[in-house]
Amino acid sequence: MLNETQSDWANLLGIRRETYNMKEKGHLRFSDDEKKIIKMHLIKQGLKVTIDELFF
Repeated sequence: MLNETQSDWANLLGIRRETYNMKEKGHLRFSDDEKKIIKMHLIKQGLKVTIDELFF
């Protein structure tokens, strides 16, 4: 949909791609600040989402 890579998301969050991959797989948790950054990025892309829809 957004055509963004794990590296793109990792850069957005200021973390390594490997760390992002571990979070995406559920081995590590996204912090509350990271969740907010992801939500705001998606809203800027025109998607109407909530943190609950994304993470729960």
